[in-house]
Amino acid sequence: MRFFGGYAIGFFLPKYFNSIYPDYIKPYSYGNAAVVSLCGFASSIIGGIVSDKYEKEGILFTKMYICLGSAVTGTITFALCTLIQSNFWFSLCMLALEYFCAENWIAPVISMIMNTVHPKTKEVSSVLSFSSLLSVAQLPTHLPNGYSITLKQKLIPSVSDGSCAHLSPFLTLAVCHSS
Repeated sequence: MRFFGGYAIGFFLPKYFNSIYPDYIKPYSYGNAAVVSLCGFASSIIGGIVSDKYEKEGILFTKMYICLGSAVTGTITFALCTLIQSNFWFSLCMLALEYFCAENWIAPVISMIMNTVHPKTKEVSSVLSFSSLLSVAQLPTHLPNGYSITLKQKLIPSVSDGSCAHLSPFLTLAVCHSS
């Protein structure tokens, strides 16, 4: 489910930013590439270092805490990125913070998979686990297409007008992202 949310965000945000901030297409493309590459990489490394450090100190639920914390903070920062629509740079900074906070789950998850399978089947188990996860995770690539009509018609208003139409894609992504 965690990959499902990530793919949904990856395919939804370009359409979202293009619709809400049409004058910032080029800055978004460069900014998004930098955010995904730099913040996602840094977050993954930090998640691995922190989980290894505290697990060695005897805090056995460290990996679970990291995964839970990344889901919660990622959901909050994604909400700020998409629901506050008054400033492109604020949204891009919240996207960077979302990647920095939310992508630290991958190293602890890989470690948990490797620690729970039999040593003779580690390679096969990891390949099968991630292949099946990635296959299922590609399903949300079709979800944003359903929202594209909404975006083109500008039915995603700012939070200040009191409408709830903007919550539909956000709720879908938040539920998937926090799983």
